[in-house]
Amino acid sequence: MTTFLGLVEKLPPQLVVSRPLLQLASAWANILLHRSEATEAALQRFTAALAKADLPETRRADLALEAGGVRAVAEIYADRTDGLEELLADVVSSAGELRPVLPQAAATALAFAAIYRFDLPAAQQLLAWAEPFNEQVGAVGAVYACSWAGIPARQRLDIGLALRKFREAFEIGSAVGPHSYAARIDGAVLGELLYGTGELGEAAELLEESYHLGPEGGGVDYLAAR
Repeated sequence: MTTFLGLVEKLPPQLVVSRPLLQLASAWANILLHRSEATEAALQRFTAALAKADLPETRRADLALEAGGVRAVAEIYADRTDGLEELLADVVSSAGELRPVLPQAAATALAFAAIYRFDLPAAQQLLAWAEPFNEQVGAVGAVYACSWAGIPARQRLDIGLALRKFREAFEIGSAVGPHSYAARIDGAVLGELLYGTGELGEAAELLEESYHLGPEGGGVDYLAAR
């Protein structure tokens, strides 16, 4: 993500500003790095570029839905849940017609809101609904979905299930690289759980590795774990 953003910075500014897809991709990259101000700036440039772009109306609508998905992720990263259902309603109803990353992200955001209000069955139902999309998205999205499935289990004190989900997510992330963003992000919640179960050596190693993310990664649960 940082590599992508670095490449974007090297492009001619007039080219970057006029491309809605490039601005949308920049918004995704920035929000996953927890850069809320940069995300909002990219979304504003996206809106301006989309208004001027020569695109079919159906394509415009799809891109606008995706921008709403980015905003939803930004909301949960800021620990806000009000209005998520309305923001993502069209994404959920049109899931089969959109890029898999969008309904997958929507389910994760809505599951966060459900966990926030302690509606754990709803969170599990949303994450189960999104499972077919998990195999079609990148490692980061798959790690988030899998680790989120462990969070309601942890809330119910089903430590065995939570541990399995966190380890499954960690395996997905580690396949990208042991020091990858995906591995580090799940390592935070896995390390926290292992610390609570007395696996202090492994927990310390995971938490130390996840600490290298700094503030650029994960929502409240991940930041609290680190």
